[in-house]
Amino acid sequence: MMRHEITVSIPPEQCTHCHARGNRIGTTFTGLIEHAYIGTGKAGPFDEHANPQESLFTKEYNLVRPDVHAERGMECGDCHSSIDVHGDGNIYPVTFYQVEVGCADCHGTPQKYPWELPVGYGTPIVLAGERGTIKTGSTEHLLTTRGNARTRWLREGDKAWIVHTGDGARREIPLLKNKALHGEWRTQQGKVAMEVVSQHLDKLECYACHSTWAPQCYGCHIKYDARKEGTDWPLSAENHDSTGKQVITKAPGDIALENVGYIRWENPILAISYKGRVAPVVPGCQTIWTFVDENGVVTEHNKVYTTSTGHPAPTLAPLQPHGNTAAARPCRSYTQFAPESMCTRLS
Repeated sequence: MMRHEITVSIPPEQCTHCHARGNRIGTTFTGLIEHAYIGTGKAGPFDEHANPQESLFTKEYNLVRPDVHAERGMECGDCHSSIDVHGDGNIYPVTFYQVEVGCADCHGTPQKYPWELPVGYGTPIVLAGERGTIKTGSTEHLLTTRGNARTRWLREGDKAWIVHTGDGARREIPLLKNKALHGEWRTQQGKVAMEVVSQHLDKLECYACHSTWAPQCYGCHIKYDARKEGTDWPLSAENHDSTGKQVITKAPGDIALENVGYIRWENPILAISYKGRVAPVVPGCQTIWTFVDENGVVTEHNKVYTTSTGHPAPTLAPLQPHGNTAAARPCRSYTQFAPESMCTRLS
């Protein structure tokens, strides 16, 4: 007899069932980036006859480097709360507003411990006063930036610990204020960036510098062929036979091919996020369409649609890539995309 066991120890591989597309933060957290998926002669952009490029390689994954938290044995649930996963009853326009945890919730800043920061730190709405901790008996629990307690984030004096959801082991959380007080920065560059140049923490997300890589997929080339038959997923979801089994419903027209134009991973571009802070940005779903009608005539060739405001639909979106490393990317890496250094513009 099969028994189902509910657990809070959810491995990252479970999360990547969904989080392997779009932002790709699940696979990035585990250190993986996909090849361009063009293994069967299906690569875009398409030519004037709607034919794909020649095959280069299959859709597989290369190992770049796991997130520093993954390298230390942490799982997604060690940081992300049930509110992050299941919601809080509100509908948000972007996931940036849905997620309640931030880097400073555990690590604090060089000037303040996490419990000394205000609720809302790092967001557009900041409340007055320290957020403090919440006690259950003699145990003190850290709070998220929204003021919600995390049962596995613990404070003991001027130290903080996280209780791993997997094995229950306690891991000490590096606190930036302790590094500043005791001169424990690993490098002089780290001291300057984190402690001396205060504008960094005022204007940048931590992962603007510490996420040294992110999958960046430019151009999703899609070929729609009216001569083919595809699945009508909305109708299929409604149709069931007498036993309750879903009946797959077919419809004329299908996405014949879908492929990427170009993938890179190094040094993601930076921009101002919805929160008004500098963050990495990656391409959104940059769809480029080619349409073939019932007679095999190409009616649209690599068409890029425009938004209601008249702007080209392909866009870049801010995110937390989940490709963090202890050593941040150097300032000079930003000059690839801007005429002047990010450090200069912040000063």
